[in-house]
Amino acid sequence: MPHKDANLRKPTNFEVASGPLSEPDMPSVRKGLRCDKPVMRSGALVTVVFFNLYVATHYISLALAQEYATSLLDKITCLIMLPLAVLFLQDRRSWLPALSMLGYSAVLMIGAIILPNRGVSQPISAILTIALDSKLAIMTFAFAWLFKRTGSARQVFESLSILIIILCLINIPFIFHDLSTGVTIKGGPLLAKGAFVLPQGLFPHHIEVAYLNAFGVLAAATRYRLRKRTLDLMLCALFVVLLCRVLSIKEIAGCFVGLLIIFRPNRSGFGSLGVGLAALAGVAAFVLNFTEMGRAMLDHVGEVYGSDALAANSRAGMLDAAVRIAAEHFPLGTGGGTFGSAASFQFGNYSQLYYDYGIYLLWGGSPDKPDFLMDLYWAKLIGEGGVLGVIFYVLFLGSCGIYIFYRNPNATSTDEALRRLCLAFLVLLLMISTASSPFTSEMLEFVAALGLGYGMSRPVRSWGARNGVRTAAPAR
Repeated sequence: MPHKDANLRKPTNFEVASGPLSEPDMPSVRKGLRCDKPVMRSGALVTVVFFNLYVATHYISLALAQEYATSLLDKITCLIMLPLAVLFLQDRRSWLPALSMLGYSAVLMIGAIILPNRGVSQPISAILTIALDSKLAIMTFAFAWLFKRTGSARQVFESLSILIIILCLINIPFIFHDLSTGVTIKGGPLLAKGAFVLPQGLFPHHIEVAYLNAFGVLAAATRYRLRKRTLDLMLCALFVVLLCRVLSIKEIAGCFVGLLIIFRPNRSGFGSLGVGLAALAGVAAFVLNFTEMGRAMLDHVGEVYGSDALAANSRAGMLDAAVRIAAEHFPLGTGGGTFGSAASFQFGNYSQLYYDYGIYLLWGGSPDKPDFLMDLYWAKLIGEGGVLGVIFYVLFLGSCGIYIFYRNPNATSTDEALRRLCLAFLVLLLMISTASSPFTSEMLEFVAALGLGYGMSRPVRSWGARNGVRTAAPAR
C-alpha cells in the first residue's frame, strides 16, 4: 500500500530545475528515466525568447545610437508586462513589496502637493516620477509570475548567459580599436582617467562596456560553477581584465564581491565570507595605492567625493543637498519630480531646489548642462521622499530581495547557482547605485528585476525543506 505522504516525495533535479512535471512526464520519471535537458514547452519558449529579445534589442540600439540616451524599451515592456504583474499580486509574497511601493508612491505625491515648487509642473512631475520608479516593481512581479508559471528560469538564465558572453566577445575587437587609435569607431573622442583612455567599443559610452563585462564575468563564473569547464573560467578571467581596463571602480568592486559569492563553498559560513572580503580589500588597497591604474581611479573618486568635490562637482553636492532637504522637510521630503529625477530638469522643467541649494552653480548641475543630476539615486530618494520615502523604498527592495538570501541545503546545484548569481547581481547593482541610478536604467533595472523576480518565484519547497520536511510542488 502506498504511503499516504507519497506525493510529498523529494523532488528530482529535473523538477527543481525546470518546474513541476506535467502528467505526460510522470511515467518516464516512475520508470527511473532521467532527462537533463527537458523538452521546452511553448510557454517557456516564449519566455526565453522575450528575455533574449529585450537584451538583444537594448545592445543593438546602443550600437546604432549616435548619442548616449534612453529609449522607450523598458517603458513599453512595462506596459506589456503590467497585466502579468497584476496577476502575481495573488501571491502572498508580493503583498509586502506592493504595499511598500504604494507607500513610497504616496509619500512622493503627498510631498509634491504639500510643498509647492517653482520650476516644475505639479502634480504631473510627481506622477511621471512615480511611474518611472514603479518600473522595477512591475518588471519584478511580471518576471516572477513568468518564472513560476512556465518553469523556465533555468532556460532563461542559460540562454541569457550565452547571449551576454557572445555580446562581450563581439565587442572585444572594437575595444582594442579604441585602445590602439584613441578614438571611437565613429570617430568621436574617448574620455580618460589619468593617462588611460576609456574604451567604448560599439557603444556610445564606456560605462556600458563596464556593465556588459560585469554581467559577462558573473555569467561565465556561474557557468563554470555548474559545468566545471575550463573555457568558462577563461572567459570569466578575460572579462575581468576588460572590466578593469574601463577603470570604473564601483563596477569592479561589485563584480569581485559577486565572484566571491558565486565561488564560495556550499558549507562555508560567514567567517569565510569575512576572510574573503578582507582579502579583496587588501588586494584593492594595494592596486589603488601602488599601481598607475589604481591611482587614476582614486584621483577620479577624489574629484567626485573628495574634500574639494562640493565646489566643482554636482554628484557630491547633490548628496549634501539631499541630506539637508530631508532634515528641513522631515519626514516627507519635497515630493516626486523635484530633485534628482528626470522630471525635475527635463521636459522644460528645472526645479527651484537646484537654485535654493546651490546645485545650479556646480559642474553637471546647471540648467544648460544638467548631465550629473541623476547620477546619485540615493540622493534622489533622500531628497524627494525624505526619511519616510527612503524607509518605504528600502522595505520594497528588502522584501523582494530576501528570497535570494536564503540558502536551502536541499536545493539542487542549479537552483543554488542561480540564487548566487541573482545575489551577485543585486550586490553589483547596489554598488552601482552609489554613483548612478540603476533602478530606473533600461538595462540595469531589467537585471535587477530578473534577479528579484527569480527569487520571488522560487517554489515553496525551497523554503520548507528543513529537517526532512518537504512540501509539494506548486500547481501550474
